[in-house]
Amino acid sequence: MDYLNHVRNYVAPALENDIWTTIDSLRKVFLHEEPSTIEKMYACFWSAMSSALPYAATVYWYIFTTLLLVATVGRKLKLRRFYIQVLDRVFSWVAVKMVVTANKEKMRRRMSLGEVDDLTSDDDDESESETTFYRDIGLEKQENLDEEVIQYKIQAEHPNSSQNSKSLESSWEEIFSEIEKTETVAEHTEMQKIPGSISCENQQKSLDGSFKKSEELHFSLDAPMVYLSAGVRAIVDNCVNSSFSREQLKTWNLLSRTIVRKKEIAKSRTLAGFFFIGLIIRYCFLMPMRVLVLILSLTNLSLWTFMVGRLPQGPFKRMINAYVVSWGFDFVAGSLSVVARFHDKHNRPSGGIAVANHTSPIDGMILATDNCYDMVGQRTKGLLGMFMSALAKSSAHIWFERTDARDRQATTRLLWEHTQHPELPPILIFPEGVCVNNTAILEFRKGAFEVDCDIFPIAIKFDPVYGDAFWFEGGFTSYCMSMMTSWAIVCDVHYLPPMRRGQDESASHFANRVRSAIAKKVGLVELPWNSLVKSSVFGTEKWDKLKVDRQREQQKQFLRELSPSQTSDPGVFKFR
Repeated sequence: MDYLNHVRNYVAPALENDIWTTIDSLRKVFLHEEPSTIEKMYACFWSAMSSALPYAATVYWYIFTTLLLVATVGRKLKLRRFYIQVLDRVFSWVAVKMVVTANKEKMRRRMSLGEVDDLTSDDDDESESETTFYRDIGLEKQENLDEEVIQYKIQAEHPNSSQNSKSLESSWEEIFSEIEKTETVAEHTEMQKIPGSISCENQQKSLDGSFKKSEELHFSLDAPMVYLSAGVRAIVDNCVNSSFSREQLKTWNLLSRTIVRKKEIAKSRTLAGFFFIGLIIRYCFLMPMRVLVLILSLTNLSLWTFMVGRLPQGPFKRMINAYVVSWGFDFVAGSLSVVARFHDKHNRPSGGIAVANHTSPIDGMILATDNCYDMVGQRTKGLLGMFMSALAKSSAHIWFERTDARDRQATTRLLWEHTQHPELPPILIFPEGVCVNNTAILEFRKGAFEVDCDIFPIAIKFDPVYGDAFWFEGGFTSYCMSMMTSWAIVCDVHYLPPMRRGQDESASHFANRVRSAIAKKVGLVELPWNSLVKSSVFGTEKWDKLKVDRQREQQKQFLRELSPSQTSDPGVFKFR
């Protein structure tokens, strides 16, 4: 507080006096005039800013202290878990509010079309819509029951995620399954009025096997359009594209990058207000303070790894390195508000090779907060490359160039030599080679599975509700800014029992067996492709040229079918 009093008593008046003195000196030297109205306005503005400086410094000091406390000892004090509990309550309320807003809008559209005769006012319309929604999700609608009470009732029926690691996914699935049932019932009721659709009575008869032709049943040309659009959507949104794009959320998390139903948000002043409040909190308070804490944590980790690297080789150095790495990475993870829950710790790797699915560059950092690893990865440049160089000073990390065949052979030899020393930390490898959006898993490269040693599978599952950790575009600096402007990064880490290659089992078969174990543990889709589907095709000129060539071939074939007698002239259509 002495620092803040000094700022308030001395710095602010000095700034104000310096501003007036500077303006007067500039006026006398260059203008030889009295201060104008604009100069006075600027002086008043800077005077007000200097008066508000002590209060702003106080607010930022408390925020910085809180984030520093959370980053250093917040894991032991469970402060990050408490932060996630608060976010859970806010997102649950937002989910209820968005569904209520959607139901109100549906009822208003029905009234405007004259389809509802019993309702005479908007208040009755909103009351009936809310009552239907509350009844369908198992709540009683009362006269003075506000949405906050409803939110707590939902959370009482579905326990919070921070208390139980497995209840997070189940609670959200149960809540939104009930919401989907509500919307399905409403859509099912509307389908009775669509020309070409089958009434509820006829649908029930068809299910019983006693469907009979009715005079009311007729066909409309637009009836199959729903199924046609679903088929085209399945072709466009194939499993390859969906695996390298952002994961779709079941509810809005108050981030502008995940807004889907903008109309519902624009029509609700409460949701719009929460969005702008969250925008101010994330960009004006959390993001600047997180940047400072991140710089402090990276500097701290680099300094300690440099000091550990100066120690002589031996058990003492390995012990100090394990403590420094775990504490230092936890400090860095705290600056990004990373909350990781580790399960089945009795299967934690103690040697050999640990393999995990790959979603983001921070996967290794998250795993290192619970155990010390020697990492293997692609050599890179920029901020991430500097960080990798700092880590290599304290332990035997292996960085290689994937495009160099001799470098790959040397990496395999170093892996084998490392596994022959059980006192060394386990090797951490991401065999996919690229980042996937945590909904699927690619084929593993077989290099790590050719070594005759124990393989420790690790399954990582992120929760994108609080923030998406998937790195799909841009550089590492922009990726860090995206994470620091998110609410938090939440994930579950599952340690699986160690596995070993069979006597007559090939390395490829063993890699697929380990991959299947990881996929089944966290519910990932096993894709029959390797990392080349992204690294050498997607996002390159080769892929763009391939799409244009394919489009030209399809258009030429279509032209032949329209006019078989004509030759396919490439100049007939202008391809873009």
